[in-house]
Amino acid sequence: MSLFRPLLLCLALAVPIAAQPLVVTTSPVLQDLVQQIGGDSVRVECLLPAGIRAPDFEPTPESAHRLGAAQLFVVNGAGYEPWLEDLLKQSSYDGPVLVATQGLALLGLDGQWHEPTDDAPVNSAQGDLDPYAWHDPQNVVHYVANINGALTSLLPARAGAFRIRAAAYTRELQALQAYAQAQLGSIPRDRRRLATSLQAFRYFAATYGLQIVPIPGLAAGQELRPAVLEHMLTGIARLHVPAVFFESTANARTVKRIADETQTKVVTTLYTDGLGAAGSPAATYLGMFRANVDTIVQALK
Repeated sequence: MSLFRPLLLCLALAVPIAAQPLVVTTSPVLQDLVQQIGGDSVRVECLLPAGIRAPDFEPTPESAHRLGAAQLFVVNGAGYEPWLEDLLKQSSYDGPVLVATQGLALLGLDGQWHEPTDDAPVNSAQGDLDPYAWHDPQNVVHYVANINGALTSLLPARAGAFRIRAAAYTRELQALQAYAQAQLGSIPRDRRRLATSLQAFRYFAATYGLQIVPIPGLAAGQELRPAVLEHMLTGIARLHVPAVFFESTANARTVKRIADETQTKVVTTLYTDGLGAAGSPAATYLGMFRANVDTIVQALK
């Protein structure tokens, strides 16, 4: 009998792993947050292929099939997933949908704050809200509370473990917020301008007292018309901004010309929708946000 005890023990330990409910998310950031709170009690998958932003995603029948196998669907809301309603109709998914931004005051694209709402996820694509709320750790504290509640409803027997993990992670978010405040607060007031083509940093700028200076974007391979480029170069030089922040996919030749002719630092290494490569310091939300803070501080000081 003793020969079979190790095998029986392995089988007993394997049951919870096989029984892990599947949680599907719509972004790597949400995937990381759910994993941080859920730990080994859940399996977490991101619906999007690597390198694809949710606003640019086009669901396929395979997407609908993957969602159909889930026990919980976690979305950002606030219009970040414009295809959400169609995907829910196409899939066989009939489980709970957690909108991570539910209950948050959100910035509008007009710069005004909107009070929290209890909109259902299929009605959350208003088109006038900025969905990038996770670029403020204080908002992520709210995300974590929502995730904790959803996981507790999914696995009530694990409520205590989820609560402990959520509390510990919230303390890490608070420490990250304090770090960001200290680092960004050290930037001289006359250099606290974020000249950027990125659309994801309104919450970041509002929280840390930076002024957004909009700059036209440069898509990969895009060549600006000479008159437009000259206007951009003149504008950047006139603003006397310490640095300009573009997408990492911006046209390299145009970026180099901007740097050469305006004598301005050009930064293309900020994280907007995703995380860093697996194993890198920015592979988690905490690491990604800290990397963004350090990059911005280094460029603006």
